[in-house]
Amino acid sequence: MSSNRRMDLLPRSPSQAKACNVYGTDIHALNLTVEYQAADRLHVGIVPTHLDESNATHLEVLLDQLPELRVQVIRNWTGGVLFSTKGKKLVFENHFVEFSSSLPEKYNIYGLGESMRSFRRGNNYTQTFYNADTGDALDYNLYGTHPFYLETRYFKQDSTGKRIPRNAHGQDVLLRPDHITWRSIGGSIDLYFFAGPTQSEVTKSYQEVVDLPALQQCWTLGFHQCRWGYMSWQELDEVVSNYTKFQIPIETICGIETLKMLLVTSIRPVAISCSVFMTAVDTIYPTFERGNDTGSFLKNPDDSLYIGAVWPGYAVFPDWLSKGAEGWWTNEMVEYYKKVAFDGAWIDMSEISSFCTGNCGNKSLTFNLSHPPFSLPGEPESIVLDYPEGFSASNKTEAASVSAAEYEMHNLWGTGTLHATYKALSQIVHYLQV
Repeated sequence: MSSNRRMDLLPRSPSQAKACNVYGTDIHALNLTVEYQAADRLHVGIVPTHLDESNATHLEVLLDQLPELRVQVIRNWTGGVLFSTKGKKLVFENHFVEFSSSLPEKYNIYGLGESMRSFRRGNNYTQTFYNADTGDALDYNLYGTHPFYLETRYFKQDSTGKRIPRNAHGQDVLLRPDHITWRSIGGSIDLYFFAGPTQSEVTKSYQEVVDLPALQQCWTLGFHQCRWGYMSWQELDEVVSNYTKFQIPIETICGIETLKMLLVTSIRPVAISCSVFMTAVDTIYPTFERGNDTGSFLKNPDDSLYIGAVWPGYAVFPDWLSKGAEGWWTNEMVEYYKKVAFDGAWIDMSEISSFCTGNCGNKSLTFNLSHPPFSLPGEPESIVLDYPEGFSASNKTEAASVSAAEYEMHNLWGTGTLHATYKALSQIVHYLQV
């Protein structure tokens, strides 16, 4: 059961509103699409114009364009308001999007990960969605972005609802006493609403959209050890032998610093090991040469390679939006398997991280689209912790913002790694069958 309803959102006349063009260029004409995808699921999308309601649903959308765009999502059997932009401003520019919704007094919101703080989000709290290698810092944006949230209300009929705003750009969510505001540095407004009314019903409907997690092999659920400080493969081998000596079960063991010893094409097997695929830069490194020949790596605007620094040293990064990256990744994993058989792959740095600020060597910030033509709070000359939260500490993540496409897809870089690795492992299974 699905139906669509589309509406063109036209700008007010110049006498009513003046373009601000602060964060790029104002988008004057927008398309609003409302999809009644299921009885308990509603999808609302707002996109630039230039890039039908026919069934019953538990949710209803009320639209009013004058004097400004107002969108309300209500439960049609109770009249309870799940989302309302009434009295709020909508800003839509090519480098800045903002919209807000009112919230009831003393609301209860859960979700908005990934961050370390109280389970229930407070009403004076800002959550940044910008994948970053920041360790386990309290109240900071961490490795992943999970922008959905669950709202509960303490009465029977309007008990629970969930929203998912889909946007891969860096963004902030501002929880305030009577409203929630979403701000992003680009993209569109793409919202999913789940009516519930119970938490279990909301979660089930949500899983129908994002799908269930992959079924894991039994060994992945066992004991894994990974740490910094193993200085040689011999030391790693001794640790494994001691596990055997004391009859302690262990499935995998990984030594981060051993990556500095050997490149992945010349790694020798130990008793139990994790396979780590890092792409170190070396002119005689075949893995790098093949990736460079196929245009598989992120580049600076002048078409030179973006050089970062990770655990093995200077490194380049796969560009998952390029035509050659997935094929190169699959080929390298198959060739590696022929030398050292493995059962799976440990994906590290999936938030995309570099220890350099800008391109290593020249520290050029002008190459980096995470430095748009306006000042961002949190940069060295303006140390604050609001937008993006801890930006100065997040410069390590700037590799994802080298190209325009990566600027827009930063929070999905890890998803690209997972997708490419799944295809590579599937190819290895095919190789074994042949």
